Amino acid sequence: MAEKQRWLRGVPLRRLLVVPFTLQALVAVSVVGSLSWSVGQRAVSDLVARLENEVSDRIVDNLRNFIETPHQINQANVDLVRLGRVSMAKMADWEKHLWLQVQRFPDINFIKITHADGRERTGEQLSDGSRTINVVDSYTQNNFHAYQTDRQGNRTQLLVEVPGYDGRTYSFYTNAVQAQQPTWSGTYISLLEPTLLMSASQPIYDEGQAVLGVASAALRLDGIGRFLRNLRVGKTGQAFILERDGNLVATSTPESPFRLVPQPNNRPPDRQRLLAQDSSDPLTALASQTLAAERPTLQRNRNWIAQREGQRYFVRARPFADDRGLDWLVVTVIPEADFLAEISANAWRTFYWCLVTLAVAVGSGWAIASWILTPIFELNHASKQILQGQWISVTAGARQDELGELARTFSWMVLRLQESFETLEQRVADRTGELETANREIAHLNACLQAENTRLGMELQIARRLQQAILPRQQEFANINELDIAAHVESAEEVGGDYFDILRENGTLRISIGDVTGHGLESGIFAIMAQTAMRTLTVTGETDGPKVLAALNQTMYQSLQRMGCDKSLTLALLDYHGGNLRIAGQHEEAVVVRRHGAIERIDTLDLGFPIGLVEHIDEFVAFRDVALQAGDVMILFTDGVTEAANCQHELYGLERLCTVVQKHITESAQSICQATVHDLRQHIGAQDILDDITLVVIKQR
Repeated sequence: MAEKQRWLRGVPLRRLLVVPFTLQALVAVSVVGSLSWSVGQRAVSDLVARLENEVSDRIVDNLRNFIETPHQINQANVDLVRLGRVSMAKMADWEKHLWLQVQRFPDINFIKITHADGRERTGEQLSDGSRTINVVDSYTQNNFHAYQTDRQGNRTQLLVEVPGYDGRTYSFYTNAVQAQQPTWSGTYISLLEPTLLMSASQPIYDEGQAVLGVASAALRLDGIGRFLRNLRVGKTGQAFILERDGNLVATSTPESPFRLVPQPNNRPPDRQRLLAQDSSDPLTALASQTLAAERPTLQRNRNWIAQREGQRYFVRARPFADDRGLDWLVVTVIPEADFLAEISANAWRTFYWCLVTLAVAVGSGWAIASWILTPIFELNHASKQILQGQWISVTAGARQDELGELARTFSWMVLRLQESFETLEQRVADRTGELETANREIAHLNACLQAENTRLGMELQIARRLQQAILPRQQEFANINELDIAAHVESAEEVGGDYFDILRENGTLRISIGDVTGHGLESGIFAIMAQTAMRTLTVTGETDGPKVLAALNQTMYQSLQRMGCDKSLTLALLDYHGGNLRIAGQHEEAVVVRRHGAIERIDTLDLGFPIGLVEHIDEFVAFRDVALQAGDVMILFTDGVTEAANCQHELYGLERLCTVVQKHITESAQSICQATVHDLRQHIGAQDILDDITLVVIKQR
């Protein structure tokens, strides 16, 4: 490495500037040429893909319109029967209708109505314009008769007779009856003309859904070939359609989709369907052979490149199907050579221009080097002087270009650096003092915050202990002989806003449950105040629930006004005496689950008004009596139970609560409460508890 550096020191700067510049130009020319060729290749692929998409889309659109015609004809004829315009009993009425109808559709070979008893009428037209009426009935002794017609559609001369004919045995009839909907008969070769046919069939039913017959229309498939031959697929590309078994349906080449096979003994040649891979056209055969393995099961568009005699061909196969049983493949083949000739010419032109650019770049590099070197040398000299502590500037002279601007900027920068060095020490000292003062202030604030957090934590802990201390104890539940009671209270924060209490005074058992708006310390204090007031009113001997609620509301309203607090409380009172519960006050629904599993939901919306919103609620308070039998269970809860959400934001819900209670109805109140809380926790999962939870289970012994 050291030897290489010493060698570079001996090379003139002018050469160091020009040689890399020349090498870069040479590399750029090579890269441009390579990219030009590769981009051309990708452009061919993109162009072919767009062309194949466009061609296949046009073919598919044409096919959809083309194959819809015979089904529309069948539907029109079925509608005539359904509306009573033509009767299936009078087959003769169909003759002129079918004869006129077939003339309107040049791609339709014949339109036929076949009765369930074997009678048949057909309107048929050939490509030369001649038309016949075909008849099968008792008059023809159930033989097939084809009649020539005059211009009015009247029979004139018997042309063909086929004895023992029964159209009900042919696929156009059996397929439609079996499918019970419009369907296709499959592709077959016409007996009278060199074309493929495909019959669309639709069953005809009476009002009782019994089969009256079948309407069918034969579609000439040579129209598809004419469309494909008029379609431009690149310069020399081709398109063809084949069935899943490989038989050719239509092609853009002059080739016929079937062959004439000579027969011995001077018999007429036999017409046989042509497999696409046996086609005499090399591109059709190539594409079909490479598709043969996937052809029966191909369900999506398939693009690939086939090769023949060193040439590449872009091939695309696209499935085409309908809901009536049609299942074809549309194949396009485009030679790569259709596009490469022009791309090769463009590549050579690009190469020649790159060589010219390289020569210009080398010559201009030497001239520009001289123009660049002079100010660079001056800047280098000035930089060395500054490193030695000598503050000098560079003169830009009369140059107004970028190098002149660089020299002026360098001189300005030297002056700024000189000023900065002179004032740097004082600014560092000032900034250090400011940082020390800020650190002291931050430390003091941290100490204050820690003290405040400790004080608030102790206050919340005292409030939580106080709230837990005034909750009913399990021993109080055990002293109640008539009822089996269990409860679960859980706060979302240190101090909850749910209210629950059980009081027994003057022979009456009073159960109260409520929910203060919000949660936290303020809501918890409000709940403690309400519980204290309720106990005071109960001890004074007031047994009327509505009066207790009215007095409690007035007391709490006045207290809230003095505190400037906007809290309120939903509260329900339940007075129990001798198997009867009297409910007063507005809260969540109360649920009674009878011992046999029946559920009664008690809406408390009209039994009171939230505590603390207005001063007087006497007119809003009412009560409702509920009788409990042995084994009946009443469930009281706050909205923290039914509105508990899991990680998917799904609520627990009242229905799920009732289901759990029903499942454990025969167990004790404590077991029911534990099962419900366990199911609730399973629902919440890893989600945080967002609201206070209170659940009370009361079971009549």
